[in-house]
Amino acid sequence: MAAICSTCEFIRDVFEAARKDAHSTYGPVIALLKELEQQGRIELFAGDCPLDEIGQHLNGEIHFTVCHYFKCTSHKRYYGEKYFFIGACVRGAPRFNVLNSLENEKIATMLWGKTGMLFEQHSSYSPCFKFK
Repeated sequence: MAAICSTCEFIRDVFEAARKDAHSTYGPVIALLKELEQQGRIELFAGDCPLDEIGQHLNGEIHFTVCHYFKCTSHKRYYGEKYFFIGACVRGAPRFNVLNSLENEKIATMLWGKTGMLFEQHSSYSPCFKFK
């Protein structure tokens, strides 16, 4: 198994536990990710909306899904990049995934919003943008 930093190990363990009862753990996991983001341990890489707006989108059924990708801020220095995906669906179970790469992710077609550092750094982001 590849080396992993303490932040990534912590989030991986939280996601693993959250999968057992995804509906009731989604809110607390989002709150935890917000806290880790405020501490500078992770950053919102790409998402549908600001984290504070998730509830209004899901409860109001404005969109049927709300998805976010987070990136560990310290992992790359030591082990390469590590990402975390969390997604919720109005009528489905939330997903919690740890990703070593975004190469196979279809961010341009999955996300309806454009929040996060990907869109801040690449204001001309398009579906043709490639992750390398």
